[in-house]
Amino acid sequence: MANFDQVIQEILSKTPLVDLIGMDVRLQRKGSDFVGLCPFHQEKTPSFNVSEIKNYYHCFGCGAHGNAINYVMNKSNIPFKEAITILAAKAGVQLPRFDGSTPGKRKPNQNQQLVEIHQIANEYFHATLLNGENSSPARRYLQNRQISKQVVEQFSLGYCDGKLNKQLLSLGYSQDILVQSGLVIKDEKNKTLRDRFFNRLMFPIFDIQNRTIAFGGRIIGEASPHAPKYLNSSDTPIFHKGYNLYNLSQAVKHAKSAPLILVEGYIDVIAMVSHGFPQAVASLGTALTESQVEILWKYSDRPILCFDGDSAGIHASIRVVRKLVPILRPGKTLFFCYLPKDLDPDELLRTRDASVMQQCLDRAFPFADVLWRDLVSKYEQKNANRERWIPEDKAALKMDVLNTIKLIRNSELQGQYKQLFLEKLDALHKPGTKIKPVSNCVRLSSQLKPQKSLGPKILLGIILRKPIVLQYVDELLALVEYSDSNLLEIKDWLLSSSCDSLSDATFLQQCDIFLNVIGIKSLQVHAPFAFEENISTDFIVKRWREIWFCTIGYSTIKRDFRLIGNDLKKSFDEKSWEQMKALFSNIGSFN
Repeated sequence: MANFDQVIQEILSKTPLVDLIGMDVRLQRKGSDFVGLCPFHQEKTPSFNVSEIKNYYHCFGCGAHGNAINYVMNKSNIPFKEAITILAAKAGVQLPRFDGSTPGKRKPNQNQQLVEIHQIANEYFHATLLNGENSSPARRYLQNRQISKQVVEQFSLGYCDGKLNKQLLSLGYSQDILVQSGLVIKDEKNKTLRDRFFNRLMFPIFDIQNRTIAFGGRIIGEASPHAPKYLNSSDTPIFHKGYNLYNLSQAVKHAKSAPLILVEGYIDVIAMVSHGFPQAVASLGTALTESQVEILWKYSDRPILCFDGDSAGIHASIRVVRKLVPILRPGKTLFFCYLPKDLDPDELLRTRDASVMQQCLDRAFPFADVLWRDLVSKYEQKNANRERWIPEDKAALKMDVLNTIKLIRNSELQGQYKQLFLEKLDALHKPGTKIKPVSNCVRLSSQLKPQKSLGPKILLGIILRKPIVLQYVDELLALVEYSDSNLLEIKDWLLSSSCDSLSDATFLQQCDIFLNVIGIKSLQVHAPFAFEENISTDFIVKRWREIWFCTIGYSTIKRDFRLIGNDLKKSFDEKSWEQMKALFSNIGSFN
């Protein structure tokens, strides 16, 4: 007799899922999949997908997901044993005995156990990060990335110390279910268990019902050269990478007031949410799939995909455009946001501010624009130095355009794209007309500047929240110029205060009054570390100096370099040389 796993696989292979579900649901082919109204919840628009190739189903509305066995169990509300008995009879497969002698015996509440295991793991990882003996490197990493304790709680971040498998075994879960969860790996040679995510910062992934179903883990400290920086849960009966998005359950709460924003990684999402963009989500370590786009469209008609402004980001966006042309339909589209070169969302928000990110989002390009630029760019480059395009290139471009448009499955939208692109072709063929290649579409983003008044305001706010910082940065604060009379008054008051009074009740009360003048909300968004209770003075001073350098010091040093450079052109004397060395030393202190 084959083992139980082999029997299950034989049953599934002999049970065409489309035929099985088609007995209850009217399915229509859509590309390589089938769609219909979900049998597990009431809906008017089909969101229930069945994959004929992969032999599983997924509902984008309620999150129902599984194979033929899951379907029979949930549809008929029967246990696992009864479901496979029914399917085995239909498929002509002989089942092993359902008793303790069957090594591969499965419990009827398998999926529920997997959900329980992931919830327990989430709580264990989170507690370990906050209080674990070996988790201090992970806490330092978060501190260096300016991720506050409040954000750690909000996203339920954790740390895997390698002891999860023992914890779960002590709670009565079998080795088989732990291995199936993907959280534990079994060494077949010596039959020992180990945690898959050992020594990683853990990012729990929730489904739309806010249940923990998977994890992403970032390596902490030194690791094997072959170990990936980020590791994601493998697919399980309750999780499939291509059908989920990080932070989706929270982001959809804000999707009615703002479009969903897709960024690349977990840290990027956390940075976006922390800086006032709660509608941010991320894919899960894979290229964006059609299914993930369908999820975005379910909650947002015009989601924004955010890419780095370098060549890799541009090429990635073009790959997405080319892949998604067939599934475009009326009322649903995508916009493409390109960040300044060499900056991802986290770096942009840490080194500039939320207003710069908002400017990038406001200038996002429609799907049609990015597709057109990609189609025309190679021909434009060939004809860059000509008054007129040569006929061969005109014809080749038109063929490319028409062939691409034919890929759009919706006939109405296909007609709209054809009309738009033929108009663009007519305009392009006029003498002297030039179209910028795709790479130029990010140049505007590279020129974006932060609001001038925000940085100096934040510098004051940090000191008002943590007055002890003043005695370390008073000389730098004196260099900050304020045009706002209220801010100037606060600056002068702080500089005139004695170090002995920084902890007085009266002084602290006045700090709170001035903090309301500045606006506590912007400080919470742009300097959340200032609200941490257990945070070192050295860290706050370091962050204050970094902000000063980015907003004040850089322009000051640049000006001083220019002045000293002019002096050196006239005469290379010892005084100018010493001034130049002092400037380099000043820059080095901020690295």
